[in-house]
Amino acid sequence: MFNLDDFREYNTIFPFVEKLNKYLRKEKSEKVKQIIVEMKDLLQERQFAIPITYIFSILAEKDLSYISDDLVNDLKIFLESDDNKLRLNTISIVGFYLLENLNLVDSFILQFIKMLEIDSKEITETIYYFLQKFTESNPTLLCKYKLYLLERLKTDKNDKNQLSLLELIDPCSDFNFDELYLFKDVAFKLIMQHQDNLDNTIISNTLSKLSQLFPKFQESHFETNEIEKLEKIISNLIVMKKYDLSKITEEEGISLKGYLQKRKESPLFNIKVTFYTRTRDEKQLNYYEIEKEKLLNFFESKNKISGSTIKDMFSPIIQDDLELELFMNTLIKLKIIKGYFSNLHYFYPYTHLKEDIINNIHEKGLLNYDKYNYIPPELLSTIINQVSKELKLVLLLGKNERVYYSQKRINKIVNKEAAKTSAIDLKAYQERLREEDFLKLIRNIPKEYLSKYHAGTQYLTNLGLINVRREIENSKILGFFSIFDVATKLKVGKSILSTILEEYVDMRSGVFDKNNNNFYYSKFLNEKVNKINQIKNEKERIESINKLANELKIEKNIIFSKLEENLKSIGEEIKNRSEIDVNEYIDKTGMDYEDFLKFIRDLEIDYFKKNDMIIIAPEKINEAKNEIKTTLIQKANTEDFIEFSDLDLTQNIFEDLLQGLLKEKKVVGIFYNDGEKIRFYTRKGIENLMLENQQFFSFQDFFGEKDLSESELQLLRNILDDLMKAKRLNGTFDEENLIFSSEEVIFAQNYNTILSEFESLIKNYVDYFESEFEKVKKILIKINETILPYEIKTIQELIEQVNYNYVHWRSGIEAYVRNANRNLLKKQGLTLKRYNAMKMSPDGKRQVKLFEEDPEVNALLDTFKEWVKKFNIIELKYGNVIFYQKRLSRNPDNAKDREKLDELLTQLDLKQS
Repeated sequence: MFNLDDFREYNTIFPFVEKLNKYLRKEKSEKVKQIIVEMKDLLQERQFAIPITYIFSILAEKDLSYISDDLVNDLKIFLESDDNKLRLNTISIVGFYLLENLNLVDSFILQFIKMLEIDSKEITETIYYFLQKFTESNPTLLCKYKLYLLERLKTDKNDKNQLSLLELIDPCSDFNFDELYLFKDVAFKLIMQHQDNLDNTIISNTLSKLSQLFPKFQESHFETNEIEKLEKIISNLIVMKKYDLSKITEEEGISLKGYLQKRKESPLFNIKVTFYTRTRDEKQLNYYEIEKEKLLNFFESKNKISGSTIKDMFSPIIQDDLELELFMNTLIKLKIIKGYFSNLHYFYPYTHLKEDIINNIHEKGLLNYDKYNYIPPELLSTIINQVSKELKLVLLLGKNERVYYSQKRINKIVNKEAAKTSAIDLKAYQERLREEDFLKLIRNIPKEYLSKYHAGTQYLTNLGLINVRREIENSKILGFFSIFDVATKLKVGKSILSTILEEYVDMRSGVFDKNNNNFYYSKFLNEKVNKINQIKNEKERIESINKLANELKIEKNIIFSKLEENLKSIGEEIKNRSEIDVNEYIDKTGMDYEDFLKFIRDLEIDYFKKNDMIIIAPEKINEAKNEIKTTLIQKANTEDFIEFSDLDLTQNIFEDLLQGLLKEKKVVGIFYNDGEKIRFYTRKGIENLMLENQQFFSFQDFFGEKDLSESELQLLRNILDDLMKAKRLNGTFDEENLIFSSEEVIFAQNYNTILSEFESLIKNYVDYFESEFEKVKKILIKINETILPYEIKTIQELIEQVNYNYVHWRSGIEAYVRNANRNLLKKQGLTLKRYNAMKMSPDGKRQVKLFEEDPEVNALLDTFKEWVKKFNIIELKYGNVIFYQKRLSRNPDNAKDREKLDELLTQLDLKQS
């Protein structure tokens, strides 16, 4: 029965409610149904929809016979209403209706599940109530919607709701990949949410369902309080699913292509590996979905994997060995995983094979194909090529094409040998490697190991090249180069030595013997011939020449003709050169320095010698001189002085070029020879000499005993005048003595005169004080004698005279100091007033000092004041001295009086020393 008070505000509806109560009491069902039909017409008016649907929901709960199919069809639109009250009423009506018509649940169930997302406790509780009711008679009724239930379980944080959802999902068993993946994710989150209460029903239901869906989870051992371990176990579970495609395509009437396309629509498609297999008899088609990341991680092991381990890991989807083979071969064929699956059911991951190959190459320096005979050759070649490319390894293939050799390992061996031997024979590698690979070996041996010189398979090392060069240099001292001896000593092929000798030595600088074994330098031969030519006896001279020719194995006519021919060739070469290195051509001709210069002069060519270079081409000569002139001008403007040794020039050229520049007035300066070296002092240098000695200098001081010319003296005077005009030097110049004195020096001379006068004045006063003091002292220090009255009078008169004198002297001293202050300030361009206005530094002083501030002046004044003070004390205390002297004269043993007298004498500085 309805409470009429709830409907009084609805004037239109109220009469219907009264009638309903009346007919319900009388159990007149048909009348009730008639009123329901009448009220249904009012649903179009929004203000009546909520109270009317409320009435219908109460009637539906009381007796569903009042609710017709048409009414439900008319009301279901309100399931999408924005008004939660209207929606709640409609859910109740439809829910009770479906309980009696379970065959219609599919039409509404998805809509019901999606309404669980509505933020209304009343609505969600009502829906959960009906969902539970729907499954009471058929627990798996909602299983086809488990994905939606899982999505809700993932976001719902309410414990009661979570438990309801788990109970609805629990009867479901056939989860597809997406549902398994989602449930694993949901399980993880539920455990995280309830980790503080792992004994509750939610956790137990979750773990139970995990065990049902993931056989691997059943094998796990953990305590419910081991949260981290449990989380790790769940995280490591691999989601996998196998579908019987043969059955699905037949039952659903869908083609293989259509089914595969349908599976691609999964939102999780990118996180899984998908493929299908077909048995050999083509009777069975299976479709697999596996979590990609975990599948790849499993098969990227660094060790081989047995078939039993693979079957164990993928037990939910692999039933037997035949399926295992089909499964693995398909994964490899589709390049989902990389590696090799053997007939013995072992999978060798690509990473494992690659690591093993790398280790073999690094440890042994080679790779033998026979060790990997269980791997298809093409796969092995692919791995080797990749290793070579990734690690930038040069691999060399042997002649039998079964062994790869590491260039890096060979390089190490070659490097080790190259560090201690002059030559390396690579014949062993030539015999072992294919021709193209041996050439590759040579190309890839680092340049710091082997030189460019080789003969056959023998290669000269860089150490060997250094040794050969050293032998060549030594041979120049010795006089000849023996190819046989050096080849034997260094264990280097003769042809290599011949090549190097011809490259490093001009063959015109000597002569080979008949066998081309010994190369004799021209210098060596010239010395021998010159020594023989000194023999006066012609017969003896001819015998000596024959003997020399036999010893050297050179025909005697060749010795002379070849030397002459060489010199002629070298002379022609020099004529055609723009410049030559003297030392280089001394070696070529075998001459000494002087003979070579004579040889150059005899060529009758114009040349310019610049230290070890002889410049021949006219344009080069002018260019060289101009370059040097430019450098001299530049240095004259930037440096204090120039020395010829700095310019790699001879002294004569240095002086000639500078004298020319002086005449052209392009440089200004003075030459000076100190006995050891010649320097040209630039204007800048002379300025710096003057500035460095700016207090006092003489022109003659700068250049020792050099007699300065009129032009040089005028230059010095011009530079001095310019410095004084620019106020960089301040002072006076004595024209007669060529001496410059700064204002400071002059001022110091005047100051010292004043100070000396003041010192003399004070000294006279001090001498007077000392003389008078000695007179007083002589009287007052008498021992065992009485001081007579006239002596006392003498002291009085003396002190009076001292007092008179020092008062007058003090006034004179003060006047002298004031005078000195004014005079010295005046000489510095200041008055006393300007001085007092000068700012003081932080320490309370001014930059300009007064005469009275001089420490020497203060010391003299202090001495005067000390004497005045001393006589003032004597004036006060001498009577006391006389008193104690008299008492002691009467009683010499009076210790107390003796002590008093000693104290007085000490105080007055009258104590006998």
